[in-house]
Order: sequence, then structure tokens, then C-alpha cells
Amino acid sequence: MISRALTGRAVDELAIRLAGATEFAIDEIVRRRGDAVKTAVEVVRLQHPGATPNDVARMIVYRRSTVSAIAGGVSALPGAIPGVGTATEIGASLADVVALVYAEVALVMAVAAAYDHDLDAHDDRAADVRVVLALDAGVARFGKHGAELADGKRLDPRDHELYEEVNRGLGALVVKRTARVRARTILGRELPFGIGLAIFAKTKLREQACLNLPSPPVEFDFFGEKKTPTDRLLIGVTTTICGREIRLFNTHLLAFFMLNSSSEVHLDQRNLVEEQLRASARMPTLLTGDFNVSKHESLIQQFATAGYQTVQSTEITWRRRPYVLDHIFYNDWLKPVAWAVKPTPASDHHVLSAEFELTR
Repeated sequence: MISRALTGRAVDELAIRLAGATEFAIDEIVRRRGDAVKTAVEVVRLQHPGATPNDVARMIVYRRSTVSAIAGGVSALPGAIPGVGTATEIGASLADVVALVYAEVALVMAVAAAYDHDLDAHDDRAADVRVVLALDAGVARFGKHGAELADGKRLDPRDHELYEEVNRGLGALVVKRTARVRARTILGRELPFGIGLAIFAKTKLREQACLNLPSPPVEFDFFGEKKTPTDRLLIGVTTTICGREIRLFNTHLLAFFMLNSSSEVHLDQRNLVEEQLRASARMPTLLTGDFNVSKHESLIQQFATAGYQTVQSTEITWRRRPYVLDHIFYNDWLKPVAWAVKPTPASDHHVLSAEFELTR
């Protein structure tokens, strides 16, 4: 159970960081994503000919994850939150709240479209969204005159001062849902460097897994405050290529060298990854990622004991320092036939690619 003090501090912190984010989300979706929302609603109508507006609205609510994805919230987050350089640098709890805002805005817009309300009437639709957010956050309630504030006054959706309370209410919802771990993350843990993970394939992915890799409480200075790093992740999937099952992993480990420490001292994340590699030894397996190990020989030696090799360890993969941070590890079910390190303007890391053939 979260203590009241911890919850209050977490909610206050979220409300501060959300300043402006609510209005940004409304503007982004209401004014720029209306066509995408209309298309999503039209698809539902085409799939269910004869459905009434009420039926369409209900189906949209059931499919809210699809609608919020079309709204494109995550890609727009950097402009919404002060101090955030890329979407992957947002702390987990803050991302929860902003994602909630974007999902709600997209859903309100989609329901309005289901009832044939004009999505190009931006001010009216923005007012609809503000009313729903206020109700969702517990700042307003339904009364005799529609949406009312706690004191009985009618809600003015154009009252921008109201949204300090809306942001606090939304923050409270997330803190209650995510409990102590996330609340502590808000208060004392930050992502000092970006983290983003994905696995893409032309073949169907299944048996998805996501393993938390806890970070130790190594303190560092973050804009004048003492913080400790957030946890990292290992993700995995299985796919079938040429009739053979292959296990794929991707990870992004903590850069201890940027915290004046070392992963040789703090081995826990590496050890957890090694455990997964050993568990997958009976099938073709690839592990890719940014391992953030400046002295990469120790990492290569560790994973070699589990039966994995890296495709290359000589060419630098990071622009900022002469380190080989990125690797593609493979076991003896696979053999690399080609690999390359290519600079790209899209990242401070170079692209590492490889081609493999099965050995048995």
C-alpha cells in the first residue's frame, strides 16, 4: 500500500511535469490527427454496415487501443514535455500519464466522429475533450447543469487554470494503478540516457517475453539533483524462418561508465541476460543490443562461456567515444556470412547488421 506522503509527492511531481502536456495533446490530436481518427471510425462503419452511431461508439470504446495508436501520441511526446530530448528518455511513470492523456483525447475524438460531430470544429472538440478529462481526473462531475465542479459551478472547458487540477488528478490515477515501485521511480529515479527496444521481422512473432533488469542504486547528478538509474529490459520473441524456429532477443543495458562505475562491478544485468541465453541454447538464438560495456572484452568472454559469440569486436559503434558498445551475439546453431558497421545520422550509434545461415 502506498503511503499518503509518498503518493502525494509523486502526484505533485507528475502534475508539475505535465504542465502544458495536456493542452499539447489536445492540440496535437484535435487539430492534426482528425483525419486519422475519421479513417479509423469509417473502418468500423464499413466492417459493420447498418450499425447505429451508438453501436459504432461502443465498438470504438472496445477498440480504444487501436484508436489511441492511430493518434500517434508517443511520437509527439518530445514537444510536450520540457527537458525531454527523445521519446525514449521519458521516465516510465511520466510516460504512463501522458499516454493516458493521449488515449483519452483520441477516444473522445473518435466517439464524436461516430455521432457525426464535425472534427474540423476544433474549438468545440477541444472543449469536449477538456470536459471528459476533468471528469476522468475527478475534478468535475455530472450535475443538474451538465459537468460541474465540486462547488456546484458549471465547468468552463476553456478555463486553462483548471488544468493544474486535471493534471494532478491524472497523475493520481497512474500512481494508484502502478503502486510503490513506479511512485519511487517518479521521486528518485531517472533515465539519464535514452532507452528504446523493438524487434521487427517479416515473419510472425510469438512467445513474446519481457524481462526486467534491475539497476543498482548508483547515485549520479541529474540537473543538480541526486538520482539513481531506472531499470533496463530484455525483450524476446520466437519466429519461424525457412521452417526453423529461431529465438530473438534485444536489450539495452545501463551505461555504468557514464556513472563513473562499471558493469564489471555491477554484473547483475549481464548475468540475467546470460541466464536467458543459456535457457535458449537448444535452438538457434540471436541477441542484439546496446550493451553499454566500454571494456567489451569482458562481456564477450562472459557470453562465450554460455556458448555465444559476437559478430565483430573491432569496429567502433559509438560516435562519442571509441567504444564497441553494440553487438549481435549468436550461438553455434548459426554462422555469420556477412556483417557491417555503418554510420547513420539517425543515432549517435552506428548501424550494426549481419547475415546468418543455419549450421544444422
